[in-house]
Amino acid sequence: MEINNKIISFKDLSSVSELCKNKNKKIVLCHGMFDLVHLGHIRYFQQAKKQGDVLIVTITADEFCRKGPGKPAFSEDLRAESLAALEVVDYVAICPYLQLPVPPDSQPLDLLKMLASQVHILLQLKQ
Repeated sequence: MEINNKIISFKDLSSVSELCKNKNKKIVLCHGMFDLVHLGHIRYFQQAKKQGDVLIVTITADEFCRKGPGKPAFSEDLRAESLAALEVVDYVAICPYLQLPVPPDSQPLDLLKMLASQVHILLQLKQ
């Protein structure tokens, strides 16, 4: 799949989920900032992909990255493109919210509830 076709909007996650459900595919979702992609990230994605059929990686939007001055080093678009270039990653979306899971009063809760029935979420606690 072309790199640009692997980068989808956060709103399109529901369409991808429905498509996967219709094909009996299990989705694995990983979330993080993934600013400077390194071997640890790649191994994390490889292990995640073993948990299902389709690996979706969501990244924290620039406005919510709070890891110090000059962070992130790369913009959300460059981070998304870097991850989409990895063969193990099927889709990448920029998360327009501070964190996953999303707080109960947030608008995308229905989307995450819909995805939850077939998504195995792996959170990366440290980078």
